[in-house]
Amino acid sequence: MPPEGSYLGHPRSFVREMVDGDLRKVFGRFDAFASHARLNVPEFKAVVREDAVWFTILREPTQLFVSLFEYYNLQKW
Repeated sequence: MPPEGSYLGHPRSFVREMVDGDLRKVFGRFDAFASHARLNVPEFKAVVREDAVWFTILREPTQLFVSLFEYYNLQKW
């Protein structure tokens, strides 16, 4: 991954253009895609191989809220 400009998530859903064009030219479709990206099935399918296995990790809602609250320093509001 490049040192910057590689965040593929919030607030926008993933679109294939978020993956560097040079990487897509070299590798075509990818074997793995691991990121904090918002699901957009047609766009994911455009960058991963057809036989890709899909899975997700869901966080417990309360812990996710606390994490976001602290990360974005929302207590100041």
